[in-house]
Amino acid sequence: MKFSIKSAGQYSNALTGLINEFSTFYGRDEYAGLVKVTEIHQKSKIQTGSLDIVLEDEEKEIKPAIGFFQIDPNTRIQILEDLIKEKDLIDSKINQEKSKLTLVSPITNETVTIDFAKKENAFFNRNLVNVYESLMNVESKETEKEGIFETTLNENKVALKYPILVKSESLIETKEITEKYIDLKEKLQLESDEIDKLQAGTTFEFDNKFSTFDTKESLVTKYSN
Repeated sequence: MKFSIKSAGQYSNALTGLINEFSTFYGRDEYAGLVKVTEIHQKSKIQTGSLDIVLEDEEKEIKPAIGFFQIDPNTRIQILEDLIKEKDLIDSKINQEKSKLTLVSPITNETVTIDFAKKENAFFNRNLVNVYESLMNVESKETEKEGIFETTLNENKVALKYPILVKSESLIETKEITEKYIDLKEKLQLESDEIDKLQAGTTFEFDNKFSTFDTKESLVTKYSN
């Protein structure tokens, strides 16, 4: 099947989700379906005395309460092993194809690999874009609050109220920050678009064993037949 790097990544993520589901082997063995539990009701040992009753032993298989754990654990293990091997193969192929892809970083004007470009993009978004957005919201403003002036008038202590004007003047060069923000956002968007273009446009053949539409139930059915 032909994959792009982007669709291969989606396939890899789908495999990760299935691996997480099939790697569940926790709890007591009988609850996780790792052992077959049989209860033998030894009714033949009941002392019936003079009663003309013949009681026979009964066997009851106790299955796990969770349906998934009722599936043969060997089948679950086989599915898990195949999923893990498949993810390793597709991830290796993605890595090989990515290593061939380069682009010119709009930030440094240097030729970089696609993986570096992704890290660079996330780094600037996380550490500088967010800061610029916060700084752009800093503004000068005036507020008022009440002050109290205590003094003595006719030998009596009095408290006189008066307004206090609070001036908050921004120390940030908002216009300059806004220009830097717009310029950086444009460069990061350009880089992001180029990354998407490369990932979507680069294709390779891969003989996939599973599908992005596979579910836990569909795989159990497939392996049980």
